[in-house]
Amino acid sequence: MLGIPRDEIPRLYAFADPGTKLLTSTAVSWKDFQTATAALREFEDYIAAHIERLRYGGADDSILSAVLQDSDLTDVEVRMFAGLLLGAGFITTAHAFGNAVVALVGHLINCPASQAIPRAGPTRSRRCCATTP
Repeated sequence: MLGIPRDEIPRLYAFADPGTKLLTSTAVSWKDFQTATAALREFEDYIAAHIERLRYGGADDSILSAVLQDSDLTDVEVRMFAGLLLGAGFITTAHAFGNAVVALVGHLINCPASQAIPRAGPTRSRRCCATTP
């Protein structure tokens, strides 16, 4: 989506994880606020440099490259769009996937019928997911 190289994805987590605390808590600590603010400033610098790489170093097939090529957005608007795309696309998806795994594992642990799935085969799994008593 952003055209960020795969080996730089851990950096996205380093920027996003502190910022996520701002969204998931009603009263963040002062330390968490400062950490998140610093991470978001680093992300802004990083994404500005990345946008320049895409703009002048050859575009890829990412959504961000398409926006750079086909829009009249200012640099600030492009950076804001990139942040929105990161938050809505990458981070939200990563957290939703993680939450789905936690929910599935919790269901398998707490559903008595799931204990028989490995012994009974895949047809038994349909009964595990049924909500009938």
